[in-house]
Amino acid sequence: MIMQRRRPIRTVLLATVTFISAASAAMAQDVAKAFHVEAQAANTGIPEFAREADVQILVSEEAVRGKAVHAVQGTLPTRAALAQLLADTGLVVDSDDGKTIVLKAQSPKNARAPMEGAIDRNDAIETVVVTGTNIRGGANPSTPLSSYTRDDIDLSGTGSVQQFLKRMPENFGGGASDETISTLAGGGNAVNAVNGASVNLRGLGSDSTLVLVDGHRIAPGNNSGNFVDMSMIPLSVLSRVDVLPDGASAIYGSDAVGGVVNLVLRHDFDGQETRARYGTTSDGGGQEEEFAQTFGRTWTGGSGLITYDYDYRAPINSSDRDYASSNASPFTLVPKQQKNAVFASANQSLASNVALFGEAFWSHRSSASDVTYVGIGNQHDTIGAENYGGTAGITVDLADDRELEVSTTYDGSRTNQAGTYLGAPSSHVHTDTTVFTGDAKLDGTLFTWSAGAVRFAFGGQYRRETFDSKDLLAGSVYSPDRNIEAGFAELDVPLVGPDQAIGAVDLSLAGRFEHYSDFGSTSNPKLGLSWKPVEDLKLRATYGTSFRAPLLNDLNPIPFQAVALPEFDPTTSGFSNVLVVFGGNPDLKPEKSTNWTLGADFTPAALPGLRASTTYYNIHFTDLITTAQTAGFDLFDALDNASSFGPLLQRNPSLSEVTNLVTHAQEFDDFTGIPGGVNLSTISDLVDSRSTNLSVLNTDGIDFKVSYEADLLSGHIEAGLDGTYIFNFKEQVAPATATASVLNTQYNPVDLKLRGRLLYSRGNFVGALFVNYVDSYRDVRTTPAAPIASWTTFDLGLQYDFQGSAGLLDGLTASFNVINIFDKAPPFVATPAPGLAPGLVFDGANANVWGREISLQLTERW
Repeated sequence: MIMQRRRPIRTVLLATVTFISAASAAMAQDVAKAFHVEAQAANTGIPEFAREADVQILVSEEAVRGKAVHAVQGTLPTRAALAQLLADTGLVVDSDDGKTIVLKAQSPKNARAPMEGAIDRNDAIETVVVTGTNIRGGANPSTPLSSYTRDDIDLSGTGSVQQFLKRMPENFGGGASDETISTLAGGGNAVNAVNGASVNLRGLGSDSTLVLVDGHRIAPGNNSGNFVDMSMIPLSVLSRVDVLPDGASAIYGSDAVGGVVNLVLRHDFDGQETRARYGTTSDGGGQEEEFAQTFGRTWTGGSGLITYDYDYRAPINSSDRDYASSNASPFTLVPKQQKNAVFASANQSLASNVALFGEAFWSHRSSASDVTYVGIGNQHDTIGAENYGGTAGITVDLADDRELEVSTTYDGSRTNQAGTYLGAPSSHVHTDTTVFTGDAKLDGTLFTWSAGAVRFAFGGQYRRETFDSKDLLAGSVYSPDRNIEAGFAELDVPLVGPDQAIGAVDLSLAGRFEHYSDFGSTSNPKLGLSWKPVEDLKLRATYGTSFRAPLLNDLNPIPFQAVALPEFDPTTSGFSNVLVVFGGNPDLKPEKSTNWTLGADFTPAALPGLRASTTYYNIHFTDLITTAQTAGFDLFDALDNASSFGPLLQRNPSLSEVTNLVTHAQEFDDFTGIPGGVNLSTISDLVDSRSTNLSVLNTDGIDFKVSYEADLLSGHIEAGLDGTYIFNFKEQVAPATATASVLNTQYNPVDLKLRGRLLYSRGNFVGALFVNYVDSYRDVRTTPAAPIASWTTFDLGLQYDFQGSAGLLDGLTASFNVINIFDKAPPFVATPAPGLAPGLVFDGANANVWGREISLQLTERW
């Protein structure tokens, strides 16, 4: 959750927030502490120093941009250690009350006329952004949280946040993505009718990763309302992206099974910023154009910001890629898109302890795509997608370091999908979803004992979700809604202080109860434990449960299709007429999971600059909602495999039941070939492919990160490697008893993914080389299985900040990027439709068709 405390200050405050414990009072006497902070970028080094010092440090985003801090090793007084950290950075202490230190730049770039007077705590805006906890400053992290700034994304060369997140080893590229083509090339079972894009942590599904914007839920997109469309959020409005790859329903409620992605937007900025980017591919198609303009102001008591962003992307067609050119034209591999977005935020202090905050967002995206099948014809889709909403709230500082925050959020998504097949209308669906939330939270210090301050948070939430779908061709309307009431509590308890012989031990406890108006109640706890036996090593563990509520669209009692067809029946050695039914299910239960992790972080004092961490995760996911068809059952051979279908196959249904299903289905298709149509009384069997809690999934693996930083070659060098190795990814589909592994098979997660980096910075220059690796796997559709090669690509990023130059160059940052330097084509994977789409010879879930991308970005700060 995001906690926002805003008080007047002239600087723009970066969220460098740390633990405020009982020891903070002793900070006024500048107690000596053990520090193990490596030389690194200021925007990460200052928060790390603050955590080790148990003190809060506030500094502007502009002040730290492009700066690096020095290493601090050994036991030192806090203020002496801070001076060592900031040496030669141009950052100095502006105020220090013993608990909170405010930093400023001695000669800030493009600074406006300075305000008079010293800044004290009552004059500070504090934008506190925390992901994975409701406690301000964050509980002791037992699960690693990865944070990526917009500069990190820009240096990678990717043109969107979803493209950047696909390079994360913890994220699976399959599911809802604009770079996959439905089930044909990596889209899996994710319904994605609007060319949207989401994130899929751990490969558990796009609807099992909770996506937040500034800690608030936003309305899901698509015709089914089944995922948050991240393509609606432009890069220019982002401050950073937080990724928590662990179950978090105890904190956030539904959907946080695979983890949480929190898109943190910019709020505090003083000045103007113009951003322009152009990118293209060397093989043709995919040209990208972006223009964004930001205006921001800070004043005594508050700040305001507004950003406009325009994005355009040309399509990549089969004819643009040699390996896909055998497809009939037109055939879209990556759809055309055009997007306009506006974001605004403001905050204002009403008194020394009361502040208001608010933000609003609007985005509209249009896209188009074609699929042409050989010998059949063309399907053309046009999409209009819109997202809009806002948040408003108030914070009140209370006695004893406690704070009350009350806020409300309203967010909506609107999509309009129209398709033509062979020139005639084939689909036209208009969908609106909304989410309204009201939140209240009290947090702060509960009491202090010998090990430190015990901190707490508790509160409640009311949420209303709506879904309105109109099939304008079929003439059907489905408009369900639900109300959710939730209560939550969280504790951060230091069990043993860091000065004890066994080292520091911290416990975090969280729990959330939610009641849904449509299916009942659910409770989810989470426990975290961290132990630092020595200064160099921290051990951590978490255990918790999570859940995902059924989609409102999945609860539709009206079948969207019923199909009559003949099937061979071994009991009669002849053919029988079967009715197959597709649709929702009002009796669905929530999906449930049990998640636990074990991890370690190693930062040896003997080798400053080295960091290593590893996390083992284990997820048991039950009652997954799916259908017989998407689960892999052969609906055209149900009678010959009756034992595997179990209750999904109903023998001898009554005529009234069959008639009722056919009569109420939105569409009835008769494939029996009987002249005059099938007589419903001859239907001998009913095959149920409606949504049901059908599957169990078990997965476990290990994440690992290692990096080393040092001052070398008259500059600063960082080398690092992030990776995920999956041990198991097994599915069991009820009522079948066999458990099958889909790991290392086509369109599914691959066991090993790596992303390495080598960065060099000197003065105003930064250069980066990245390597991306996806392990080899196999295509099990043939016997023996066909091998699929591994995929290794290299990316280059060069950035220069012209700070200090004359004229317009002062304030300009230029970035040049090449993704996939050697233009490595995706590994060959046999097409699932050889006669219809012979060029779909790639796996869009584990590779992509972009090829070499070259881009130039200019950012001018006025």
